[in-house]
Amino acid sequence: MQTKALSRRQLFLGCPDSASEADASTSVPHTAMVTEACLSKLGVACRSCDENCPDNAIRFRPRIGGPFFPEIDEKLCTGCDACLAVCPVGAIATRTNELEGRNA
Repeated sequence: MQTKALSRRQLFLGCPDSASEADASTSVPHTAMVTEACLSKLGVACRSCDENCPDNAIRFRPRIGGPFFPEIDEKLCTGCDACLAVCPVGAIATRTNELEGRNA
């Protein structure tokens, strides 16, 4: 029998089975988002956030004639903020999520 290793996200959310994982947008207090100040969006090749995301939540979409555009998969983002500290222009911000069962 082969044992599957748990991801950091599964440990963080307390979901050992990927089939039972909750949607991150309702499980973590905030997720990252890329603002218009991003160097890649301004035509400068930069992948600092992607290289430092422990959960591989940041992907770069290919673009003809310029640097790839960053995209954050909210289902993978745990809100660890590792990407915020490494962005050379502070183009990563956080978005607050509505948590399940939270009283407004």
